[in-house]
Amino acid sequence: MKLSPLYPVLMALLLGLFSSQVFSTSSTKKTGKINFHLHNTLTGPSLSPVLSVAFNKYDPKQLITGLANGNILIWDISSKQVVVSLQAHEKPVTTLGMSTEGILISGSREEQYALKLWRIPEGIPLLSLVASQISSLSLSAKGDILAAGSWNNDVNLYSLPEGHSLYTLQGKRKQFFNLLRSGEGHQNSVQSLAISPDATQLATGSFDQQVRLWELNTGQLLFPNEDKPLWGKHEDWVLAVAFSPQGEYLASSSYDRTLKLWDLKSGDVKTVQAHAQAITCLAFHPTLHLLVSGSFDNTIELWESTQLGSLGTLKGHSDYVNALTFNSDGSILASGSGDGTVKLWKQHEQP
Repeated sequence: MKLSPLYPVLMALLLGLFSSQVFSTSSTKKTGKINFHLHNTLTGPSLSPVLSVAFNKYDPKQLITGLANGNILIWDISSKQVVVSLQAHEKPVTTLGMSTEGILISGSREEQYALKLWRIPEGIPLLSLVASQISSLSLSAKGDILAAGSWNNDVNLYSLPEGHSLYTLQGKRKQFFNLLRSGEGHQNSVQSLAISPDATQLATGSFDQQVRLWELNTGQLLFPNEDKPLWGKHEDWVLAVAFSPQGEYLASSSYDRTLKLWDLKSGDVKTVQAHAQAITCLAFHPTLHLLVSGSFDNTIELWESTQLGSLGTLKGHSDYVNALTFNSDGSILASGSGDGTVKLWKQHEQP
């Protein structure tokens, strides 16, 4: 059997073990009036690849990391110490989210109960949801809706904190070598999703090279449509999507090494060749016009978030960057990597 040339990368995504060349550390980069510098490095006891990161909204000193070995670590970033270690899943912890109720949600590649809810910082398990092979999740701003993307092409919506199923955006599957025509879902695994800040829209990105935009309440497909059939199209796997803080823009990134910025009002799109390798993760700054992207090329690129002008590069990781998140006030950017570390990049105003 002849294997696809993308097979090695697919296995890397499955196992969280993608490796790449080493870059030297660059501790300071300027982004207009904001100065980013490498503040701290958190190195876990196992050096297992860090696949997901999330700040504790109720304790700014705490950062949560999900690892390829199935563990979740809760860090005190001031002391750089692990305060809680959970053997949370049997498979890699692919995604994390924090609700407004102070509940941690984790997703993994497990075949059953791949979504779990935890009370932190104690790490007390609260609920396990019957879900399979979760690749991504997103929470509404109020924390009452959870969207979860799966390797089986589906997107499942839940109400929180009860975990009741709301509806499923069923993906298309191949049976007897023919593609099922039912539904409007993705034709391959859903690797990324995001709920808009006003909780009216859901964006999803898939290995089928497509970004889709849905009405959150009804699950109705908004884009692409007959008028804009090429809306959301990349040339390769879509690996990340993110809404801007006010919801006027949607960013998407791909294995094709491009970063796209979709103006949701005008329909215009800007595209840049953003990295030397696949772009795995995105994050908008909560208050500044700043978008950051992480890549298999080990770097983090900084962009002006309305025009995609380049603002600089952060170098320091020795393997792929797989997760990015800002804390609530945007003063710290956390990046998780295949090198088993989390780096904390601190920003401060220029005098």
